[in-house]
Amino acid sequence: MYYVQPNPFLSRRRLELSDADSLGWEPCDYPTLSGILMRPVEAGLWKLHETFDGTYNVDDLLDINEIMDVQLENKIRSYEYRARHTNG
Repeated sequence: MYYVQPNPFLSRRRLELSDADSLGWEPCDYPTLSGILMRPVEAGLWKLHETFDGTYNVDDLLDINEIMDVQLENKIRSYEYRARHTNG
């Protein structure tokens, strides 16, 4: 008898991010590549071949993107907080 563990991918909660429009600019997207795959490579966290050679799995990919989302959102919130509470 086998026990199938629930897939953590299906239980992930969506992170509420700042609206790009409120920042006053629209980020560019990759026209031919998958942004979710290239993000850790672009950030220098992974090498390109590690994305495809089995070094990391889909759960690792989702984890690193979530980590990067939270880091970016915290930087945005910190910047907005300082802008509201800085004189001049």
